[in-house]
Amino acid sequence: LTFKEQEISWVSGDLKGTGSFLVDKTGLMDLVSPENPLSLQTLMSVEGIVNQGDTDLALNGASSKLVISEDGLWEIHGGNMEDDSDNVHFENSGRILKVRESDSTINAFFENKPDGAVWVRFGDLKFTDPSNWAGSLLVENFGSVTFDLSPVLLGTPGGDGFLAEGSDMGYVGVVKFSASEVLVSANDTATFDLGGSSG
Repeated sequence: LTFKEQEISWVSGDLKGTGSFLVDKTGLMDLVSPENPLSLQTLMSVEGIVNQGDTDLALNGASSKLVISEDGLWEIHGGNMEDDSDNVHFENSGRILKVRESDSTINAFFENKPDGAVWVRFGDLKFTDPSNWAGSLLVENFGSVTFDLSPVLLGTPGGDGFLAEGSDMGYVGVVKFSASEVLVSANDTATFDLGGSSG
């Protein structure tokens, strides 16, 4: 199912089936279900724009996967995201933008691909499930990011959180490692200063 040159609102229920769901480059989708969580049970690819309002999104089942393509934009205005297994459920090669002061949590296995960018302008964006970072993270003055998982590995894949060599973490806001142990592999160096951190 593909949406082109249209705006749709997902207000309740499950999105499931044996096929996939595509928000085309010309499409716009709003997630607006403040009282009941929405359930994604199939592949959803985003090449256009998705606005997540004060809405919780559950990634349920082995076939559930959310993929943001290089042209895609996922705006987080509020709400949380969670999954029900350890598979890679959320991949980003595009842009994720946190735009409101309310806090949000991604409690789902998250992979930020080399071209992927996460930009936190306002509020706190917390990661509580395993995550792999090969892309970039930008945290502005009024934003913060919390990695609430352990260990966070710099340089070598294999732990709960992994910051790949060459990943770019620049910030003027706050990056917190809450209840986390930061491990640096033997041949890598981690630098933390006012300009950012990298692995």
